[in-house]
Amino acid sequence: SRFKKEIIDYTSIKEKQHEQLVEKDKEINASMRYAQQIQMTLFFSVNEIKKILENSFGYISPYNIVSGDFCWTAKNNNKVYLAVADCTGHGVPAALMTMMGHSLLNEGLTHQTIQHPADLLSFVNKSLLARLKEKSVNQTSLNDGMDIAICLFDFENNLMEYAAANRPLYLIRNKELLETAPTKCSLGGHAPAEQVFQNHVIATQKGDWVYLFTDGCTDQHGGEKGKK
Repeated sequence: SRFKKEIIDYTSIKEKQHEQLVEKDKEINASMRYAQQIQMTLFFSVNEIKKILENSFGYISPYNIVSGDFCWTAKNNNKVYLAVADCTGHGVPAALMTMMGHSLLNEGLTHQTIQHPADLLSFVNKSLLARLKEKSVNQTSLNDGMDIAICLFDFENNLMEYAAANRPLYLIRNKELLETAPTKCSLGGHAPAEQVFQNHVIATQKGDWVYLFTDGCTDQHGGEKGKK
């Protein structure tokens, strides 16, 4: 009957649409997986970090395939920088922000006026605000930014400098947890261009463990009540 034929035709169309969706999903996932490989190579190479900081470890488990979190290490005049950052949002938009953040940190080290982690934060903050303002689309303001902690290790003098935007530093010493608070302000976004970041100088001791982390660590849900 005509009614039966229409049902068969409709079923055939739905099956073809489903096949197309499955194929498109495979293409998107393959593209995202490849993007993840590129991002992991740039930001999450534990082997590369260990070349600079031998007694270190890193852990990354993105909420999406690509991540808005990244880590960064660099050597500068026999001192070692280590940063952990959390960019606005999730997925692809946040991953694109990691590219800009990583690039600005490298650029900041080329400026001779930048001597401390707080100086580097100020540079990245001003640069983010300037670039996002310039690149605003259709007069719509881009308010993206990042939370970040930066340490500068001076192993020769047993000193560590720390400055951060919204990310604390945990220091484990003699089985005691010592927390250093960050400046309560993100980089970029709604931050003022002249935002001042506090620079901390900490005398280190043999056996100290330093932890930097994003809120992806503290925001995990678990336990009987499923709370953070």
